[in-house]
Amino acid sequence: MPSQVTPRELISLVQGLNSARTDTRAWRRLNALGVLAESLASKAPEQSLLTKYSEITTNVGLVISQDGEIVASVGELPVRTIERTVRGAEPRMRQFSIGRWLLSAFPVEPELTSWSLGSGYWLVLGKRAASASDYVAQSAPVASALIQLLKVAARSRQQHSRAEQLRDSRVVSELAYGTSDPERLELQMISRGFSRGAGYRVVVAGQGVVATDPGIAVEALERAANNKLPVVVSSLERTLVLVVAEQPNEGALESLCAALPSPVGISGLATSVDLGSCLYRQARLAKLAASLSDAPNIPAHFERCRPLVKAVGALDDAAARSLAAAVEQKVGSIADGGRFASALVEESFDVRRVAKRMQVHPNTVRNRQAALLGDGVLKASDIELWYFTAGARTSKFNAGEE
Repeated sequence: MPSQVTPRELISLVQGLNSARTDTRAWRRLNALGVLAESLASKAPEQSLLTKYSEITTNVGLVISQDGEIVASVGELPVRTIERTVRGAEPRMRQFSIGRWLLSAFPVEPELTSWSLGSGYWLVLGKRAASASDYVAQSAPVASALIQLLKVAARSRQQHSRAEQLRDSRVVSELAYGTSDPERLELQMISRGFSRGAGYRVVVAGQGVVATDPGIAVEALERAANNKLPVVVSSLERTLVLVVAEQPNEGALESLCAALPSPVGISGLATSVDLGSCLYRQARLAKLAASLSDAPNIPAHFERCRPLVKAVGALDDAAARSLAAAVEQKVGSIADGGRFASALVEESFDVRRVAKRMQVHPNTVRNRQAALLGDGVLKASDIELWYFTAGARTSKFNAGEE
């Protein structure tokens, strides 16, 4: 080293070299982004990105969803062993070895809340190396570019999924509550696999359903796909609502319904979207009937319900409300009338069961029951009629009255 180089100059020289190396790393990363970004246009961007990465680096890799689904894979990695290793792990970079493979696992979070919502991914990159410390680093230019683009691909997929859910929600809502443009609604159903003029049913399932519940209908949709059964699914009024195409094989519908949260109600059959609100009412009534049956876990078909339920199903919301108006007035005249009358029906007018449910003395139940039915004007069947008409009314109708 020349004697005239001072320590300060030496420090400046080292800093300059480090800066140049940093610039080189940044350039390599930008170059990798440009090369890899072409893969985003692929129908399977994760697989295409990983394949291109492997071509550039000769490393192998794996993309695994947070739930353990293999999204993309390149190379002969011990996939299941890796999946068991990272599944359920904290979302932080980790390094481990399996046999001669040196593996680096990086969490890929498209959004800040991805991991808490179960929509994160693991990117696992590996190589065979003689050195026990020769792992792929997250700061490696091509690896960091790959991670960034995987986030882009995942965000795009999630946004597309949300858009599909929004469109499905609109289809179900317009079918259930009515639409001013039935032709457009019919075209939307056709675009989802329904045949023009073919029959369809409405299925209503569960209670207290939250629209964001993850995977609540996943198994049912998988069964529908396996049976090539067109389905549109959403949630309305705290229940799961499905529009299902008619199939000659009734077993396909039964298989789908068996995977839904109970109780489950199945409407009759229609071919026109104009009858969607009628089918929605029928399915809600059938679900109520299922919840009152001795086997509430078995789906109830509206067509097989008893005559009183079918009679209510033949009415629209306004007509049903008018029919039950006298009972509504009487129910409203007693303490906690709506809850009490519902308990009577749901507990088959058993005084002791109603008392236990209402947390009151059996004599209180008898007195209230006498107030409802004691004068002979109303009968138990009238209370049942009121119960089913109230259950069949949609929240949209009720909101419109306020």
